[in-house]
Amino acid sequence: IYTLSLHDALPILVIVPVRLAVHDAGAAAAAQELEDELAEAMAASGAVLTSVLRSHADPALAAHVGPGALGVVVAPALGAVDDPLQA
Repeated sequence: IYTLSLHDALPILVIVPVRLAVHDAGAAAAAQELEDELAEAMAASGAVLTSVLRSHADPALAAHVGPGALGVVVAPALGAVDDPLQA
């Protein structure tokens, strides 16, 4: 498994406007804290954050990842990157 620290990831995020998603498995308060920290760090780095999505893991996923698990997705904002398949 490859992991990328927030410090290493932030320079990548400033390339294009991005969307942020934070998912939790029964840890709404921790997810909110993580969302706030990520949004603040991204803004401080100059990243353009276009939207934030929060969601709770469904019971099937929560059973596999365990209670308290958090997930983060950072993706290019829709339309921010040219799609070579649409050319």
